[in-house]
Amino acid sequence: MKIAVRLDDITPDMDWQRFFRFKALLDQYQVKPLIGVVPDNRDENLRGSSESRKDAPADFYAYIRGLQEEGWSVALHGMNHVYSTKKGGLFPLNDFSEYAGKPYEEQKEMICGIYGEHIREKERVIGTGYNSDVFRQEMGASQGEEKELRLIFAGKISEKKGVKSLIRSLDYLKDSGIISLELAGGAGDEGEYQEIRELAEKCPFAVAFAGKITQQELAKKMNQSDVFVLPSFYEGLPLVIIEALACGIYVICTDLPGIRNWIDQNLPDNGVVFVEPPKRVNEDEPVEEELPVFEKKLAGAIEGIAKYPGSKPEKEHLEQISWDGLCAHLMQIFEQ
Repeated sequence: MKIAVRLDDITPDMDWQRFFRFKALLDQYQVKPLIGVVPDNRDENLRGSSESRKDAPADFYAYIRGLQEEGWSVALHGMNHVYSTKKGGLFPLNDFSEYAGKPYEEQKEMICGIYGEHIREKERVIGTGYNSDVFRQEMGASQGEEKELRLIFAGKISEKKGVKSLIRSLDYLKDSGIISLELAGGAGDEGEYQEIRELAEKCPFAVAFAGKITQQELAKKMNQSDVFVLPSFYEGLPLVIIEALACGIYVICTDLPGIRNWIDQNLPDNGVVFVEPPKRVNEDEPVEEELPVFEKKLAGAIEGIAKYPGSKPEKEHLEQISWDGLCAHLMQIFEQ
């Protein structure tokens, strides 16, 4: 049996007396842990007393490099440990973060603010990638019958993801032919989930709840759909948009900060239709009075993409932001 030892919140101003006692124990048993370093700590809860810091290394970074040379694994555990977003990132164990959900340009400015302007020339942003082994257009896949427009949503089935507004928007499309909507994802709040199910029962079109599904199942459902709709009131860079485009379907998305710029830069002629979001409070709570206008715009986008389908991104551009493509780009940076 193998046991991994991980120590988080290693900071220049932590309780070093406690750390050295623990390190002596690890050294005694030849344990080489993984440590999560916070280089510019601004969280008072992580600071040790002046007495406990008196033996702190004079050069924090040199000391950390020394631990690495001893065989310790070093990871970045945030920059300052002050949470500024309500996103959990790639592994959403918590619904808060320092960087997750912020546009890349804003993240770059935050990093430069800590390390100084000289770091700007060395910064490289490679962005996020998708699994092209799973999300790809299947040849011969049926993407909707000729007279039916198949919509799909993937994410948490909640108000903040815009699911209620998506269902209500279909009321404006009663005379637009046959439409179906499939919602893939689990419930957030159980009471809210039941409200959404009741709302779906009143919808003039069929609304199916797929529940939590695997990535492979989602890719299959996307290949069988025509349009992916993400009407969220708050997002970082939703990878699911790229996954939908990779499956060859059209995308409608709320025009939230950072999303349009990143997609346009990486996927020219992507055909994504952006809908202006309602005014919000606390980042992700829409002003209720603005929802009817938003829902009409959402309905207009659905109707528009059905009548006048736009362009789709080139396969070569999609491949560049797949995991394989990003790894190749990263290797080029290292070689330079």
